[in-house]
Amino acid sequence: MLELNIDNYFENSYECYSVDRDDGSSRYSAVCTSTFDTAVKLVCTLPSVTKNIYITITEGDAKVVRRILAVLEDLERSDVVRLGNVVLIDDPDLKANQICGVILLIGNVFNILDSLPNSQIIGSVEYHFIAVVFITDDENEIRRNRGHDGLMDYWTEIDKDLISFGGKVVK
Repeated sequence: MLELNIDNYFENSYECYSVDRDDGSSRYSAVCTSTFDTAVKLVCTLPSVTKNIYITITEGDAKVVRRILAVLEDLERSDVVRLGNVVLIDDPDLKANQICGVILLIGNVFNILDSLPNSQIIGSVEYHFIAVVFITDDENEIRRNRGHDGLMDYWTEIDKDLISFGGKVVK
């Protein structure tokens, strides 16, 4: 059983959802509301066809976030997913928030999830936790010009709020 020390940060209950795909399949996710700000949610996939659990903490619209996490699961079925990858996603809801995609990071990149292991065996399957952080066009430009480490350094310099859903980056 996976034990996370997040009781001080999130409600003890969660809601499960499905995103139906055009091919008749579904992708599943769980959403849990934070106790420190009801606008902040922990959203994660409940994988049925992949070996990764995508997890994020965000103030974004949970329905949009669930749909984007489902896109990542779909992508994983046909491509290799690695930590540090940036996935550019053409989505009107993301564009409206000046977001161009996501970057995939270690699962415990969020301070609240510092006890999250890199992987967990559930049943007989080893699942890997991958944190999903939404990035803006400006942040993606910084990553392209300065590389992954340059973006991480930049986020450290500006004390990046990883749960923020979009907005302009000050250069």
